[in-house]
Amino acid sequence: MRTVGIGDGDTVFEADAVRMLVQPFADPRIGAVSGNAKVINRGGLLGRWQHIEYVVGFNLDRRLFDLAECMPTVPGAIGGFRRDALVRARGVDDATLAEDTDLTMALCRDGWRVVYQEDAVAWTEAPATLGALWRQRYRWCYGTLQAMWKHRSALTQSGAAGKLGRRGLVYLLLFQILLPLLAPVVDISAL
Repeated sequence: MRTVGIGDGDTVFEADAVRMLVQPFADPRIGAVSGNAKVINRGGLLGRWQHIEYVVGFNLDRRLFDLAECMPTVPGAIGGFRRDALVRARGVDDATLAEDTDLTMALCRDGWRVVYQEDAVAWTEAPATLGALWRQRYRWCYGTLQAMWKHRSALTQSGAAGKLGRRGLVYLLLFQILLPLLAPVVDISAL
């Protein structure tokens, strides 16, 4: 079995992260493993806010996606891929701004299981300014929309692709796109 690990340049893996990351690959159905990214620069309000967002938002979402068998993203900060799965998916496509999401969705649609390994921890540097945070989140949101559009046919497919479509894509649409767009309207209505 051959695996390929990934990590961003601003990420530091804990000593046992790689060992933890490769353990799920003992199951031949596993095509990719998402690790547990945590914020290292927690100083200031922006850093603390992103730390809470990573712990409560992203990693809680990954647990849910793991249980529902429809993981849409193995983050660039920490993840592992089975080489055979990457070859079958034809590698990383640069057609979207969220290559990690696009690749993960392609693996799910190809029938591979993608799981979350909470014990594979890496510390990543989050944006330190509002401008940098805005650029990152714009890229993430736009790239996720591109990947969702690219893989929209999963909504009508069966098997693993259907799980991604009817569970993962619907969840992303409701809770990561529509709800954030409607939040200001709810806030104004509450006033």
